[in-house]
Amino acid sequence: MLPERNLPSRLRYRLANPMEANGMPGTAHAPEKTIPHVPPGTTVIVTGGTGFIGGRLVERLAEDGAEVTCLIRGNDAGIRLHRAGAYIRKIDMTDAAAVDEALRGVDLVFHLAYDWGNTAWNFKALRSLIKGCHANGCKRLVHVSSFVVYDIPDQGEVTEDTSDTPAGEGYAHTKLALETELLVAVRETGLPAAIVQPTIVYGPYSRPWTLDPADMLKFGTVVLPDAGEGICNAVYVDDVVSGMILAAMRPEAVGQRYLLSGPEPITWKEFYEGVARAIGAKGPRYQPVNGILRANVKHRKLLRMASDPRTVIRKVAGIGFVRKVVSKGLRVLPSRARSIARDTLYGPALRQRGRVHMPNPGHLQFLQGRSTIRSAKARQELGYTPVENFESGMRTTAQYLESIYLEAP
Repeated sequence: MLPERNLPSRLRYRLANPMEANGMPGTAHAPEKTIPHVPPGTTVIVTGGTGFIGGRLVERLAEDGAEVTCLIRGNDAGIRLHRAGAYIRKIDMTDAAAVDEALRGVDLVFHLAYDWGNTAWNFKALRSLIKGCHANGCKRLVHVSSFVVYDIPDQGEVTEDTSDTPAGEGYAHTKLALETELLVAVRETGLPAAIVQPTIVYGPYSRPWTLDPADMLKFGTVVLPDAGEGICNAVYVDDVVSGMILAAMRPEAVGQRYLLSGPEPITWKEFYEGVARAIGAKGPRYQPVNGILRANVKHRKLLRMASDPRTVIRKVAGIGFVRKVVSKGLRVLPSRARSIARDTLYGPALRQRGRVHMPNPGHLQFLQGRSTIRSAKARQELGYTPVENFESGMRTTAQYLESIYLEAP
């Protein structure tokens, strides 16, 4: 990925000012009156500000004149937060006393931080924020969860009344348990908190729903089931941020959960073909479901690996002494050939040239789903109005992706 500081200055401006993404104010968005704001001077804490959604939230809050502090665990806050003018504070969020001190005089708290490898950290961090918000009289705590906490049916509309995901382990269950703990605090202690549940969030800086699909399409082949008619409930990042701000400002939001999706669902065919057009790559390949299932059978995977010399070559090329010899050989190649060979032998998995990205059974079921999420509750209670359809959202996203691949052959 191209470091943010190396993005062209013109593109950095467009990413921070999407209202002018096409050179004409308002062409990428509905009128300004549809975009919510916080009052200037509002004091705000953001956790997870170094992430994709959190970074855009910080930019929007700073544009409104808010005083934003980002609580981070590491040493690198990233150029994006510094450019927005946010104050950076390194903190152990499991230390309740430290969090309490950080929340003094704070109006709003947005909690996006999540540790994928340490479930206990997620609960300790949330508990620290709950205690700190109570102790300091914060006006609102907005917790960012996900639509995956619901038991998504094969078809029909998903709402906040849909059954929760069955008990188990993993990301969805941790997110649901965090929601449950927060809502107990709301009921039992009067904590002024709200929960937002974004769907498939794409846009500049998104890894799972922008950069990863783009890499798979640019360097390999994406396989979709049948005609790619499964439903993708995509939402542009700015609309999610608007929903978060509304959840922080509207009194109706306290104690509620809100699904946040785009203006209208699209299909996975539209999603992947839209990304492919944005980067000038070949679109996805469509294959019958039965064929995909057969390809996932264990012995067929093994046969495919054995019959694909690239797999064997990558494994051999990774051996210590072999890698040294190969590296010396690569130096004599022309730059383009050297880049292609390096990607093929040592590049990230999603940048393996010629790789066929076949959905596994779990992903296959996800891609076939026909459930829709229209955010009716957020629209009715908060006035949530997503203004970016997939076509307009991809305009700015396409400019970002173009900059990422400037140096890619």
